[in-house]
Amino acid sequence: MDLVTLLRYSKKNIKLIIIVVLCCAVISGLFKIYSDFSDYRLAKGSIPGYEAQIASAKSRMDKVNSQISELEANYIYASLHNIDTDNLYRYTASYYFDKNILVYAAATNDMGLLYDQAQLLDIDTQTEVLDMFIDFTADTGSKIFTISVWAPSESLLDTYTILAQNCFDKACEDTTATFGASTRILLSTRNTIGSNPTLAALKKQYDAQYTALSSSLSSLETEKTTATAELAKIAYDAVSKETVEYILLGSIVGIFISYIIILCNYYLGVKLIGVEQIVPKLNLLASGKDIRKISDASVVPIIYTCGKTTDPIGIVSSENLMQCKEIYANLKKSCGYDFRHLSNVFTEPDIAETLLTCKGIILIEKYKHSYISKIRKLTDICQKNNILVYGIIIME
Repeated sequence: MDLVTLLRYSKKNIKLIIIVVLCCAVISGLFKIYSDFSDYRLAKGSIPGYEAQIASAKSRMDKVNSQISELEANYIYASLHNIDTDNLYRYTASYYFDKNILVYAAATNDMGLLYDQAQLLDIDTQTEVLDMFIDFTADTGSKIFTISVWAPSESLLDTYTILAQNCFDKACEDTTATFGASTRILLSTRNTIGSNPTLAALKKQYDAQYTALSSSLSSLETEKTTATAELAKIAYDAVSKETVEYILLGSIVGIFISYIIILCNYYLGVKLIGVEQIVPKLNLLASGKDIRKISDASVVPIIYTCGKTTDPIGIVSSENLMQCKEIYANLKKSCGYDFRHLSNVFTEPDIAETLLTCKGIILIEKYKHSYISKIRKLTDICQKNNILVYGIIIME
């Protein structure tokens, strides 16, 4: 069957195609809806578990976020977080004391003194932070008093150095007034760039704490996201995108099945659905539903096919079709041929004998009613008896 023939039979079987396509689309859609509902019914029992998991993850995330906020608000962590403790600007001053060196050290290391001197210099940095960058040490054996100052920049180093020197001078003044004077000699001062192991260890401790909290928060976020995604999958939507896709797929399958049915009817069917089923191929004189119209439409093809002849021409059908007589009567009026109405030659022997007197015949058959085997048998009889088959008129 070529494409043109297939399209013609598609038009004739449009109702079949529509019914099959609709049935397949509906079945596919209903199957998807039922499948989704079955999955939802089985999965909805896990909804409380996922909801509890999400609530727990949110609660723990709130706690971790609170801990992170507290850490970020910690001024020690904030002051160390963005500095390189291995590359700090450093100022060192060494003094010699002949006596009371521990008293001077204790007075200089007083946090209250550090706070008061920072206020006088309008330094708004927390005292605990200043104490991390300023260090006063005393060696009783060598009687050496050392001032050590660290800072992430030169400008801060200058500020912190002034602050440390003021604390030292004030402590010396107060100590001398109480315990008497002590010989104080400046041995050396030095500016370098280096590391502060104590600050480095403290920074590492805070960074590790922040990293652990961030990692915990990320894990909880993943846990919550996973549970939320699984919970979203349980939602049931009767007309989902997948359902529409199944309906479209069912429609495509329906088209495929309908054409298989058409081809099976064409090649394997026992009843006539197309003139191409008849071998050898017959000339289609006319086809249609209205008897009058197909009778009129067949006149010119009959004249063209039969030509000038006075021999009898049989109007024959393989079935007992009442319309056959009506078509015969219409053709008798419209054409000047010697038409013979032979009815059904398979059921009336006398008419079969009359068939042999005809030069040719015109077949009258009906779609989905006439049997292909009978039509072929009739054409075989004509072929064996040298009777021409001028063509066929098909009623739909």
